[in-house]
Amino acid sequence: MNELSTVSKRLLAALFLVIVLAFVGTTIAIYNRAFTTSDSVTMIADDMAFSLPNDADVKARGVLVGRVSGVEPEGDKVRVNMEFDPAFIDQLPANVNGRMLPKTLFGERYVDLGFPEQPVGTIEPGATIEQDTRGNAVELGRVLDGLLPVLEAVPPEKLAGTLGALNQALSGRGDEIGASLVEIGQVFDGITQEMPALEAGLEDLATFSQTYSEALPDLIHALDALRTTGDTVIQRRTDIADGLQRISTSAEVLTGFLAANRSDLIALAADSRTSLEYLAEYSPALPCTVEQFMIALDRSDAILGVDSPNPGIRVTIEIANPKGRYVPNQDEPRFFDTRGPRCYEPAVQPQNFGSAPGGAIADGAYQPPTRNPGPAFIPTLPNPLDQDGPVPGLRTRGSVPAAPGRAVPEQPNLPFPSTVTAGQDRDVMAMAYAGSPLETDTVRTVYGVATDRDAGEIPAWIGGIGAPALRGAEVSFR
Repeated sequence: MNELSTVSKRLLAALFLVIVLAFVGTTIAIYNRAFTTSDSVTMIADDMAFSLPNDADVKARGVLVGRVSGVEPEGDKVRVNMEFDPAFIDQLPANVNGRMLPKTLFGERYVDLGFPEQPVGTIEPGATIEQDTRGNAVELGRVLDGLLPVLEAVPPEKLAGTLGALNQALSGRGDEIGASLVEIGQVFDGITQEMPALEAGLEDLATFSQTYSEALPDLIHALDALRTTGDTVIQRRTDIADGLQRISTSAEVLTGFLAANRSDLIALAADSRTSLEYLAEYSPALPCTVEQFMIALDRSDAILGVDSPNPGIRVTIEIANPKGRYVPNQDEPRFFDTRGPRCYEPAVQPQNFGSAPGGAIADGAYQPPTRNPGPAFIPTLPNPLDQDGPVPGLRTRGSVPAAPGRAVPEQPNLPFPSTVTAGQDRDVMAMAYAGSPLETDTVRTVYGVATDRDAGEIPAWIGGIGAPALRGAEVSFR
């Protein structure tokens, strides 16, 4: 065999290099799928898509149908570019969606295509699909992403020991743990049902806090003023003690006076009732009487000629129709007039005030005719002692019923239950009992029994403060 020439050897070496380079290039091209056709599909996902590696698998029902060609941000979302095998793209519905799942517990992720319950059409190349957010796949992925750095930081041997101890602790207690989880679920269900009330309570608490925040400067100022008052009381405690001693002495003297004269005081009050009833009957005329006096007072300067050249009272005397002489057995004085209090309107100048407004007074005398009798009708003012008047009749302790035509504030001040509420309904009795001395004495008795003290030793102010707190509660003695 003839030996190859140098040129032939060089040509063979060059051919070998070309073959090697062609093989390497072809291998790289095949790896980069240069000879493989694919269809592009885009998926819009959340930021968890950044955990997808390059060329991550895209599977549908466990079958590899494509790969991830790139991931890029798009606003607050992430665009996942995928390349699908044309042999499978015709088998995927148009409303398919994707999930990013790990191959193992902490392995790399891949895109899993989920088929809807009602597939529609066929996906087209260049289409855009959405991420499947149903179930807990997204939340589970976030939990695993957060747990992975922790597990990587923990030494494996310590993690193994911890998991072994945890396994021993939980072994054979699955039923108990399951029952506990069921109870916890029931507790959270109850909390969920009460969430509206809890939210309303928090809103009210915010309003309450805001109110007290706004009132805090005034409260601080009041406390500062109270400190000044307290300092003054401390400085004058001797004078206060002397004053209390004088009050005690005066109270003893007053007690003796009332004890010695109680019969006279009771008789005086009883004898004054008739006079007071008459005064009460005619009291409605008092406002208009005072008003007329005020009008006369305003006109007094003009009547008396104040600041005039000739001061003095100016009177115009007119001769009126006489009423005739007294006739025996005809003009004897009698009091037949039973009209109540009235208010008369003053005469408008130049008219004179009528001689008998509302009719002549029935005093037993003959009433001659007159040219200016005045208005024929003057209404009688309502008697406060009448039930239908502006103020009820005989009022008892604590009673201020509403008056027709008057604005009376609402207040629980009905008469004392033991005197005027016999036969009334429960609401009337409850309102009459609230705030009464009987309620205060009852509360003092309750506090006395609770503290093993006599009811007389409990201050009266404790009964007044404790009554609203115990009102409506059921008390039992044991």
